[in-house]
This record gives sequence, structure tokens and C-alpha cells, in this order.
Amino acid sequence: MSPRSDTSPISNPAAAISLVLVAAGSSRRMGLENKLLLPWTEKTLIEASLAPFLGRGFGELIAVVGHDAEAVTSVLAPYPVRVVHNPDHGRGLGSSLAAGIAACSADAVGFLVALGDMPRIPHDLPERLIAAFSRDPQHIVVPVREDRKGHPVLFGAAYRPGLLELDGDRGARSILAAHSSRLVAVPVSDDGIFFDVDGPADLPT
Repeated sequence: MSPRSDTSPISNPAAAISLVLVAAGSSRRMGLENKLLLPWTEKTLIEASLAPFLGRGFGELIAVVGHDAEAVTSVLAPYPVRVVHNPDHGRGLGSSLAAGIAACSADAVGFLVALGDMPRIPHDLPERLIAAFSRDPQHIVVPVREDRKGHPVLFGAAYRPGLLELDGDRGARSILAAHSSRLVAVPVSDDGIFFDVDGPADLPT
């Protein structure tokens, strides 16, 4: 079965969506430590970033690893996640995102793209994004606070070719810019949609 090309609402939308969690970076600003493996509350940062997406009924959950792949894979082992290794992770976020999209089911009608260093995503946000997406699966659904776009972002299957072509450090911003008329904003009051752990100062004390 090929991805849908119509704009009619879909039933049970989560089951037709692939989650792609990008967790392949080298954590340069953290020195020798891999930030994804550092403590965040009672778990690791990567586990806290994954938590909002668990139990949501997604068709599949894919984590893209690269730097410290074996250690990150070990931490993710208890979870229902398929791990994909990107040997070219050093090329940047775009390369890892493309690797994750390439691993997704051909039947997926959407791709929810999340980052492994964002532990404060509101837990109700995935359901809100899915609800907006289900009304027209050809859109790109983005959480927005005070006119600023955040994460995660839900792409319709129509954007798969563009996502597969990504490379370098810019991620999917070029796709958002090129298809601005197709963006659907989901208002969010929580600044967790912007917060990522970039350096030691961002870790809990």
C-alpha cells in the first residue's frame, strides 16, 4: 500500500504515524561526555526525551543513533523502539533525520520528528499534534508559542522525498520555509518546545 495522497481525515491516525527520535549527535559542548546518557530527573536525558511519545499508539518508534551508538542503544533496550544506526552522523542533524525517515514504513502517512536532547516536551503535545494532523494529513503540524516554532514537528508523507534529501546541520528548516503555506500551528504555552540540553548549564542541579 502506498502513502495516501488525499486530504480526507484519517481514523486512528497515530497508528499510521512513525515517530523518529534523532539521538545521534556527538555532544561537542559537553566535552567528553555524551549528554544523552547523563541523568535527567530519575532517568537519562534520552529516556526523558522519549517519554512523551511512549504509549501513544504510534505505528512505529524509531531512534537514530550515531555517536556512542552501543551505549545509547543499551539505554533504549527496555523500550519498544527500533534503533537505526547512522554511520554518517558526523555530517549533522540532517543526515540523521534522513536516515530515520528512510527506515520508516512505506505505509506511514506521517512522520513525527523529535530530538533526543529535548526532555521538557509537554506530555499532552503529541496527541494535540496528531489531532491537528488527522484533519488533513498533507499538512506540516508545528507547535508554536508567541509566533515561534518549536519541536516536535509532524510531517505528512508528501514531504518524505524532501526529508530523505536532508544533509548537514540545518535539519528540516528548509522544508518548513519552502512549504510555509502548508503549516498548521498548534498553540502551546509551555516553553519546553524550545528547550534543549546544549551544555552543562542546562542540566538539573
